[in-house]
Amino acid sequence: MALGSALAILTVVPPSLATASATDPGTTTHMSDAAGARPDALRTVTLITGDTVTVTADGTETRQVKGPEGEGIDFEINKVGEDTYVYPDSTLPYVSAGLLDKSLFNVTRLLADGYDDAHTNQLPLLVSHTDSSAARAQALPAGVTKVRTLSSIRGAALTEKRDQAAMPVS
Repeated sequence: MALGSALAILTVVPPSLATASATDPGTTTHMSDAAGARPDALRTVTLITGDTVTVTADGTETRQVKGPEGEGIDFEINKVGEDTYVYPDSTLPYVSAGLLDKSLFNVTRLLADGYDDAHTNQLPLLVSHTDSSAARAQALPAGVTKVRTLSSIRGAALTEKRDQAAMPVS
Protein backbone atom coordinates (compact mmCIF):
# COMPACT_ATOMS: atom_id res chain seq x y z
CA MET A 1 0.00 0.00 0.00
CA ALA A 2 1.65 3.24 -1.08
CA LEU A 3 0.23 5.74 1.36
CA GLY A 4 3.76 6.83 2.30
CA SER A 5 4.00 10.61 2.62
CA ALA A 6 0.24 11.09 2.45
CA LEU A 7 -0.22 9.74 5.96
CA ALA A 8 0.64 11.51 9.13
CA ILE A 9 -1.50 9.41 11.46
CA LEU A 10 -3.63 6.36 10.79
CA THR A 11 -6.24 5.27 13.28
CA VAL A 12 -9.37 3.15 13.61
CA VAL A 13 -12.68 5.02 13.61
CA PRO A 14 -14.58 3.72 16.69
CA PRO A 15 -14.29 6.13 19.64
CA SER A 16 -13.73 3.26 22.06
CA LEU A 17 -10.40 2.64 20.32
CA ALA A 18 -9.33 6.27 20.56
CA THR A 19 -9.12 6.02 24.36
CA ALA A 20 -5.97 3.89 24.36
CA SER A 21 -3.12 6.00 25.68
CA ALA A 22 0.37 5.88 24.23
CA THR A 23 1.74 6.26 27.75
CA ASP A 24 -0.18 3.36 29.32
CA PRO A 25 2.14 1.07 31.23
CA GLY A 26 2.15 -2.54 30.16
CA THR A 27 4.24 -5.61 29.67
CA THR A 28 5.83 -6.31 26.32
CA THR A 29 6.83 -9.72 25.05
CA HIS A 30 8.80 -10.24 21.83
CA MET A 31 7.89 -13.47 20.11
CA SER A 32 7.95 -15.45 16.92
CA ASP A 33 4.95 -17.28 15.48
CA ALA A 34 3.49 -19.70 18.04
CA ALA A 35 0.55 -21.97 17.19
CA GLY A 36 -1.80 -24.01 19.31
CA ALA A 37 -5.13 -24.02 21.22
CA ARG A 38 -8.70 -25.17 20.77
CA PRO A 39 -10.01 -24.10 17.33
CA ASP A 40 -13.57 -23.66 18.65
CA ALA A 41 -12.41 -21.00 21.13
CA LEU A 42 -10.31 -18.94 18.70
CA ARG A 43 -11.00 -15.79 16.67
CA THR A 44 -8.91 -14.16 13.96
CA VAL A 45 -8.36 -10.45 13.28
CA THR A 46 -6.67 -9.19 10.12
CA LEU A 47 -4.63 -6.08 10.92
CA ILE A 48 -4.25 -3.18 8.48
CA THR A 49 -0.87 -4.66 7.55
CA GLY A 50 -2.52 -7.81 6.19
CA ASP A 51 -1.05 -9.84 9.07
CA THR A 52 -3.53 -12.10 10.87
CA VAL A 53 -3.71 -12.53 14.63
CA THR A 54 -5.47 -15.57 16.08
CA VAL A 55 -6.46 -15.13 19.71
CA THR A 56 -8.72 -16.66 22.33
CA ALA A 57 -12.36 -15.61 22.00
CA ASP A 58 -11.92 -12.77 24.52
CA GLY A 59 -8.75 -11.50 22.83
CA THR A 60 -6.56 -11.89 25.90
CA GLU A 61 -4.27 -14.69 24.67
CA THR A 62 -2.49 -14.63 21.32
CA ARG A 63 -2.16 -18.07 19.72
CA GLN A 64 -0.76 -17.31 16.27
CA VAL A 65 0.41 -14.39 14.13
CA LYS A 66 0.89 -14.90 10.40
CA GLY A 67 2.03 -12.61 7.61
CA PRO A 68 -0.19 -11.71 4.64
CA GLU A 69 0.89 -14.86 2.77
CA GLY A 70 0.40 -17.14 5.79
CA GLU A 71 4.06 -17.17 6.78
CA GLY A 72 5.17 -17.05 10.41
CA ILE A 73 6.40 -13.60 11.44
CA ASP A 74 8.07 -11.99 14.43
CA PHE A 75 5.84 -9.82 16.62
CA GLU A 76 5.53 -8.19 20.03
CA ILE A 77 2.68 -8.55 22.51
CA ASN A 78 1.92 -5.73 24.92
CA LYS A 79 -0.72 -6.23 27.63
CA VAL A 80 -2.18 -3.04 29.08
CA GLY A 81 -4.80 -3.74 31.73
CA GLU A 82 -7.31 -6.11 30.15
CA ASP A 83 -6.22 -5.25 26.58
CA THR A 84 -3.78 -7.17 24.40
CA TYR A 85 -1.86 -5.32 21.68
CA VAL A 86 -0.10 -7.36 18.99
CA TYR A 87 2.51 -5.51 16.93
CA PRO A 88 4.07 -7.27 13.93
CA ASP A 89 7.77 -6.28 13.89
CA SER A 90 7.25 -4.51 10.55
CA THR A 91 4.95 -1.98 12.27
CA LEU A 92 7.20 -1.05 15.18
CA PRO A 93 9.03 1.87 13.49
CA TYR A 94 5.69 3.35 12.35
CA VAL A 95 4.07 2.98 15.78
CA SER A 96 7.15 4.43 17.51
CA ALA A 97 7.16 7.42 15.13
CA GLY A 98 3.45 8.06 15.74
CA LEU A 99 2.53 7.27 12.13
CA LEU A 100 0.32 4.34 13.13
CA ASP A 101 -2.04 4.59 16.10
CA LYS A 102 -1.45 1.90 18.73
CA SER A 103 -5.18 1.19 18.89
CA LEU A 104 -4.95 -0.39 15.42
CA PHE A 105 -3.18 -3.29 17.15
CA ASN A 106 -5.44 -3.62 20.22
CA VAL A 107 -6.88 -7.02 19.33
CA THR A 108 -9.04 -7.14 22.47
CA ARG A 109 -10.81 -3.92 21.45
CA LEU A 110 -10.98 -4.87 17.76
CA LEU A 111 -12.79 -8.08 18.74
CA ALA A 112 -15.13 -6.25 21.13
CA ASP A 113 -16.03 -3.78 18.36
CA GLY A 114 -16.75 -6.57 15.86
CA TYR A 115 -13.68 -6.14 13.63
CA ASP A 116 -12.70 -9.82 13.60
CA ASP A 117 -12.62 -11.70 10.29
CA ALA A 118 -15.92 -13.48 11.00
CA HIS A 119 -17.84 -10.20 11.33
CA THR A 120 -16.44 -7.74 8.78
CA ASN A 121 -14.46 -7.68 5.57
CA GLN A 122 -13.28 -4.09 5.90
CA LEU A 123 -11.72 -1.80 8.46
CA PRO A 124 -12.84 1.85 8.84
CA LEU A 125 -9.88 4.22 9.10
CA LEU A 126 -9.14 7.90 9.60
CA VAL A 127 -6.09 9.40 7.93
CA SER A 128 -4.49 12.78 8.49
CA HIS A 129 -2.50 14.14 5.58
CA THR A 130 0.76 16.03 5.63
CA ASP A 131 0.62 19.72 4.70
CA SER A 132 1.29 18.84 1.08
CA SER A 133 -1.77 19.21 -1.14
CA ALA A 134 -0.02 16.87 -3.60
CA ALA A 135 -0.04 14.14 -0.94
CA ARG A 136 -3.76 14.69 -0.34
CA ALA A 137 -4.45 14.43 -4.06
CA GLN A 138 -2.58 11.15 -4.64
CA ALA A 139 -4.62 8.12 -5.68
CA LEU A 140 -5.79 5.72 -3.02
CA PRO A 141 -4.24 2.24 -2.96
CA ALA A 142 -6.20 -0.78 -4.17
CA GLY A 143 -8.77 -1.91 -1.62
CA VAL A 144 -9.15 1.53 -0.02
CA THR A 145 -12.30 3.59 -0.51
CA LYS A 146 -12.74 7.22 0.53
CA VAL A 147 -15.91 7.68 2.58
CA ARG A 148 -15.63 11.43 3.17
CA THR A 149 -13.21 14.33 3.48
CA LEU A 150 -12.52 15.52 7.03
CA SER A 151 -11.31 19.10 6.62
CA SER A 152 -11.03 19.68 10.37
CA ILE A 153 -8.16 17.17 10.61
CA ARG A 154 -6.80 17.69 7.08
CA GLY A 155 -7.72 14.12 6.37
CA ALA A 156 -10.34 11.64 5.31
CA ALA A 157 -12.46 8.74 6.48
CA LEU A 158 -11.60 5.58 4.52
CA THR A 159 -12.38 1.90 4.48
CA GLU A 160 -9.81 -0.77 3.66
CA LYS A 161 -10.77 -4.24 2.41
CA ARG A 162 -9.37 -6.89 4.72
CA ASP A 163 -8.11 -9.09 1.88
CA GLN A 164 -6.12 -6.18 0.42
CA ALA A 165 -4.68 -4.85 3.66
CA ALA A 166 -0.97 -4.09 3.47
CA MET A 167 1.73 -2.18 5.30
CA PRO A 168 2.21 1.43 4.11
CA VAL A 169 5.53 2.05 2.41
CA SER A 170 7.59 5.25 2.50
